[in-house]
Amino acid sequence: SITNGVEGVRRIVQWFRDNNHDGRHDDVVKGYHGLLLDLIDCEPIYFQAVEITAGSRLLFHVVSDDRVALKIMKQFNQQNLPGECNFFPVNRIVAPPRKEYQDADGRAILDVFDYDEYYDAVFRNVFAGTAIVRDLHLGARFARSEGFDCVTLDGDQISRRGALTGGYIDTKRSKLELHKSIRAQQMNRDQLQMSLVEMQRKVNEKMSAVEKIQMEIDKADNDMRVYKQQHRNLTEKKRYASEQLHAMGRNREPKKAQLLNLRNRVRELRAQLEGYEGQIGSEFLSQLSRNEQAECERLQREILEKKQKLDQVAKERSALETTKQRLENQLTTNLLRKRDSLTARISDIAVDEKRHNLQAESAELNSVIQRLNEIVRRIAELDECLMEYDESAEKLNRELEDVQVVLFTSYDRKPLKEQQKDLEAQLADFSKQADIIFTKQSTLQSKREESVKKIRELGSLPTDAFSKYQGLSTKQLDKKLAECMHELKKYENVNKKALDQFVQAASQKEDLTKRMEEQQKSQKSIEDLLQALDTRKYEAIQLTFKQVSKNFAEVFQKLVPNGSGSLVIQTGFAGCITA
Repeated sequence: SITNGVEGVRRIVQWFRDNNHDGRHDDVVKGYHGLLLDLIDCEPIYFQAVEITAGSRLLFHVVSDDRVALKIMKQFNQQNLPGECNFFPVNRIVAPPRKEYQDADGRAILDVFDYDEYYDAVFRNVFAGTAIVRDLHLGARFARSEGFDCVTLDGDQISRRGALTGGYIDTKRSKLELHKSIRAQQMNRDQLQMSLVEMQRKVNEKMSAVEKIQMEIDKADNDMRVYKQQHRNLTEKKRYASEQLHAMGRNREPKKAQLLNLRNRVRELRAQLEGYEGQIGSEFLSQLSRNEQAECERLQREILEKKQKLDQVAKERSALETTKQRLENQLTTNLLRKRDSLTARISDIAVDEKRHNLQAESAELNSVIQRLNEIVRRIAELDECLMEYDESAEKLNRELEDVQVVLFTSYDRKPLKEQQKDLEAQLADFSKQADIIFTKQSTLQSKREESVKKIRELGSLPTDAFSKYQGLSTKQLDKKLAECMHELKKYENVNKKALDQFVQAASQKEDLTKRMEEQQKSQKSIEDLLQALDTRKYEAIQLTFKQVSKNFAEVFQKLVPNGSGSLVIQTGFAGCITA
């Protein structure tokens, strides 16, 4: 079919692009301009008229010359791709000139397009002899007076030869509308991909900055460990030196006292020596005078008092030395160590501050990564939507081609027309059912959003609030809900609003579950109906072809008794190459 051919040509053009390393396929890559559908740009109100006028030519490929078309077809045949491909070579197009008109009731369809002048011959080949009118009466008059084939905005056609063609057309299957939606989604996808690239670049910059900061932190940690070890060694040496200094200070005072005693003792011994030497040089007297005896007694009493004062001073000095030694021991064993500990803690506080900054940067990086994952997920969803759009477009194109084939081959077959009417009636019923299903779906979606909003109004929930109960059945959930309601009755006066919201959410959940089951049943019935319609349609087409072929052979044999003929049906248009 044409749809398979379109997909095959796209694959062939992509193959030429992938293998155009040395520029050998530049003529094909630059000479392929896409489908005629891709070149059409007009207001949505004209979509129906444009589709009816162009028909299957919307899926024809526009190329710069016939050599490009021949190369694509050659590669198409070499790869044995299925489908039919049609081309509009710009250099070979035989296009009628623009028709001038005087009647203001119609408008040439070429005037509604906005296209490049390079494609003028292509558009004139397809649309030059067609005009748009408001209704059939004006179209009939315009066709007679101006010689145009006319088409209304609803898709009804008036031929200048007098034929009228029309009927119900489902606007939801508009190729141009689907193509417009697909292009919008592709543009959105491209924008998201650009945002993704930008976010990835920012994430890489953040990762580089984090790695750089981490390297600096590791280097600072290593330096800090070295400095701490050196600090501990110096602190130990300082403590040892301080202990030695204090020990020397403690020993200094006793040594000074001992030195002073020794000096006093030396002076006393020298005084005694001088006294003894003076006595040796003087005359020996057997008795002392009274004055000398009194002086001697006074000196003895004074000596005794001095000795008592000296003992008291020695005791006070010993007590003071004991207090001093106790304070020095406390300073050495407690206060100095506390000072070193506080110094180390101050250094650790600086390191903790750096680690806190690192944690903040890591949290920001995680936030950016989460946002990036969200964008990737959104792009994946858009890709799925685009795939669904493509599948829907291909399916609708196939159905449209099959219906066109049926129309072309059964213009004088009454049974087939009746079958066609039945199919159209069934398709109309299917459209109504689809509308009902879409309405139900939108209703369910709005109710789901309302339920989510009410869940958010409950406030912060535990992290396992959803995963914990995801695998439970409805009965189990209802049982747990009853238990929770029983427990909540104890706290009726605490938060009545929360209880009411919880009960309301539970009831809405049950309603949504029932409606989802109904939706699934409706979907199954629609799928069965589609399958039955497809089967009947294919059987009708096959029967029609067999009858036409059989009747043609009989009529030909009657007209030419000695001859035989077989029916070969082909379709084509002027100015195009069919492969």
